Amino acid sequence: MALRRLGALALLCGLSTPVYFAKGPEPPQKISLEPMGYPGQGSGSMAAGGSMSTVTFLDDRHLLVTFAVHRLMQRLPDRRPNDQDRTIEAVVLDVPTGELLAKTEWRVRDPFQYLWNLGHGRLLLRIRDTMTTIAPVANLHGDSFAQQPLLRTARRIVAVLLSPDKDLMTVETMDPLPADAAELDAVYGTQRTQFNFFRLGEPGSAAEPPLLQPAGGAISDAPVNLSLTSAGYIEVLQESESRWLFDFDPYQGKYLELSPFETSCRPFPVFVSASEFIALGCRGGDDRLRIGGFDLGGSQMWQAELNGSYVSPSFAVAPAAGRFAMSRNILAGGSGMTVNFAPSNFVTEEVRVYQTYNGQQILQAEAAPVQRFEGNFDLAPDGMRLAVLRGGELDVYPLPPLTDADKIAVQKAHGLEPKAPVVAVNLSPHSKPGTEAVHATQSQMAPQVPAPPQAPPQPVGEPLSDQAPRRKPTLYTLPGEQPETEQANPKD
Repeated sequence: MALRRLGALALLCGLSTPVYFAKGPEPPQKISLEPMGYPGQGSGSMAAGGSMSTVTFLDDRHLLVTFAVHRLMQRLPDRRPNDQDRTIEAVVLDVPTGELLAKTEWRVRDPFQYLWNLGHGRLLLRIRDTMTTIAPVANLHGDSFAQQPLLRTARRIVAVLLSPDKDLMTVETMDPLPADAAELDAVYGTQRTQFNFFRLGEPGSAAEPPLLQPAGGAISDAPVNLSLTSAGYIEVLQESESRWLFDFDPYQGKYLELSPFETSCRPFPVFVSASEFIALGCRGGDDRLRIGGFDLGGSQMWQAELNGSYVSPSFAVAPAAGRFAMSRNILAGGSGMTVNFAPSNFVTEEVRVYQTYNGQQILQAEAAPVQRFEGNFDLAPDGMRLAVLRGGELDVYPLPPLTDADKIAVQKAHGLEPKAPVVAVNLSPHSKPGTEAVHATQSQMAPQVPAPPQAPPQPVGEPLSDQAPRRKPTLYTLPGEQPETEQANPKD
């Protein structure tokens, strides 16, 4: 998305649109990770609440897999009372052969998400509150894991969210913890949160970090999950007890009225391309749940049922193929509300791949062990492979090629993409007579679902301007605080 993620509900089906189900996937390619040092993750990793493993397609052929390993660690002079240091091993794999191409280790200082996919073969690595980029494939014949500085801040990074096309990045930060704070639990609470938006551009070479252009900022009372594109966001308005309206609010220009959604609880829209989004909702109760597919042309393309209450859904998208993958942690029982992440409360982590325009389910697989936050599966950029971590091996599923109808739908979706003028991100909602505007966000860290409505982040910081001289990218601070102007130094 976070420390990438989306909190949720499960779904139920409408009768108006047929949903097609795969007869069964082709057998996956299995790549054993144990010879590469993978120690396996115990069932307790779910309760720990941290980011334990990641699976990331660097391109259509290469995968980066990271996992925590047990190593003796030297005490560092900059140790803080609230540090929870871990050693993370990272390996680059050639998918067709399963060959190990490169390997390294990182020392991270907390249990939260440390890696995000910036697209184009680049990854964002977070160590505390310093962010660098790596480009393993571009540097494969040199230092595959050479770090390039990106951003550094004195604030505490609690989430990094990316648009489907990886052209807009949101960084959420809080005040730093007191020096004597012994716990990191405060990240789950309701605290004033600062948002900084950056447009991502292509640099001169694949080995360089993306070009960052500050695109404004905002503040909120708590971390929230924002699903944004480089052009705008979805605003949710309630028309009646069971009917909700979607509008696309561009950062500049007039809003677009989209298809309504029949749901008895507040829906959560999630962009899966620059012109398509899915919405999670329910019908008649929080344990009767549904999903719908929508586009910015004003169509509800489909809706479908998913059995089983769940929490912690997360997504991987392949807009070029008009496909997305969704992971759900299936609860052993109950209504979908839980604050207890004991392994016994979960049946499995289920991963499904869908064709976006018609809701066709292409594949269903399971990841193991259940991971509380996203990261242990990924969809290739061309949408032709799904990689899922399962025990001590990586299962890589081949997916069917696009049909002629699929290709036409991808072209249509591309034609619906709104223009994205280079302006500041503006999250100010509008309102309509007879409706109540509800900003469709929820706490990024809180384990409960659904979350109560929250006020939208309020603008702060400097607007984007083509006229003003450009400065180094930085995380703006809140009013009255000194701005952080240094860029990251990976040697720190």
